[in-house]
Amino acid sequence: MAQSGEYVFFSIELFTSKSETRRPWWREDDPLRNHRAKKAYEALLQVTARVPDTNEYSKFARTVKEIAKDKFGFDYKQEESASIEAVVVRRMVHT
Repeated sequence: MAQSGEYVFFSIELFTSKSETRRPWWREDDPLRNHRAKKAYEALLQVTARVPDTNEYSKFARTVKEIAKDKFGFDYKQEESASIEAVVVRRMVHT
């Protein structure tokens, strides 16, 4: 049904890691599954949050990453930005 164009599926991605969202269906050891999943994903509209490109956000993101590493032992990947949830919570508290 997905290949007929009769249905469209939506995916709301909360995280902005390019490595995690570029091909979430990909499995290194299963080429047949990858082919089938790729066809199925043609009917998927993936919605992701826009990462702000302001100096204020860059400073905030650095602070979030430092706190995550220092207090919780979580190390963001190079291409990852601070989670959109952190941005939303900050805006709720500071407005």
